[in-house]
Amino acid sequence: MVASPAKDDQAPLLSMYRYANSLDRFELLIGLVVAGAVGTAAPIRLLFLGDWFDVAGASEADVGSTMPMDTTITMVMSLVYIGTGLLFGKALAETSLRLTRERQVFEFKKAYVRSILRQDIGWFDVSRPEELATRAGESFTAVTEGLVAPLAEPVEALVGLIFGWSIAFWKNASVALCILGVAPLLFVAVVLLLRTSKGSAKRIADAYAEAGSLSAEAPAQMRTVASLGLEERVAA
Repeated sequence: MVASPAKDDQAPLLSMYRYANSLDRFELLIGLVVAGAVGTAAPIRLLFLGDWFDVAGASEADVGSTMPMDTTITMVMSLVYIGTGLLFGKALAETSLRLTRERQVFEFKKAYVRSILRQDIGWFDVSRPEELATRAGESFTAVTEGLVAPLAEPVEALVGLIFGWSIAFWKNASVALCILGVAPLLFVAVVLLLRTSKGSAKRIADAYAEAGSLSAEAPAQMRTVASLGLEERVAA
């Protein structure tokens, strides 16, 4: 008999890739490296915009002068190059990570079916087989989301954060320190949001499993009522 998982039981991140082969590891490495490069796009874009606004502000302050067109063209083309690189980089990272994810999910589905078929017949008496389809759908959805988001998004955000703060301290350390003082408030808000979302996801999964169980039992119960001719009594 399979033991029920603990209420807050969570699988370690590396265990999600237990079925990964050499190709999966290579694609995962490519996706993470490119995701880190993509994370530098936003600070670089702001750097170019900041320089352009400095030139534009100086031109406005100097009465009778105009901003050179070459400066504007250079800034626009720089943003075009950054956007193009961001587009192709994001596509490469997403493709590499999603290919790996789909193969891992396929292996998890095979393992899930094998584990059900290997159970003793008594397991189906103490469990609720009618909930298996719904819970399997919820579980595989969570696995699908957990195979990409916990790796690509943190890497992209972390690289962007480090690169952005480096540029901020290089440009103006005083302003960067003021912004850094407010950062803990944002961190607390994010933690509270994640904790709330986690509890909501658990309640939603349980509700869907119960609804799937009822929908699986309903046709059989309806046939029983119809065979006994008790439709009017049950409806009343």
